[in-house]
Amino acid sequence: MRSCQVNDTNPAIERKMRELMARKSPQERLRMGCSMFMFAKALVKASIDPNGVTPEPVLRQKLFLRFYGDEFEESEKNKILEHLGSIP
Repeated sequence: MRSCQVNDTNPAIERKMRELMARKSPQERLRMGCSMFMFAKALVKASIDPNGVTPEPVLRQKLFLRFYGDEFEESEKNKILEHLGSIP
């Protein structure tokens, strides 16, 4: 998968942000990263199932495909989807 990055951030602001992040402890940076991932997951989940009616196994499979679907060979992807559909 090829990504396209657009950077319209002023270099002085980018330096300041890097400086502020460098002041944070590794635990704080990890906490921030986890929080951002959980927020992204909630957004994707809401886009997949806005009414909250999709069965949990199907939702897990759809989340996996949205986040990681292009990262695996078809056979590996099918094994993972099968496993996700059978988790109690």
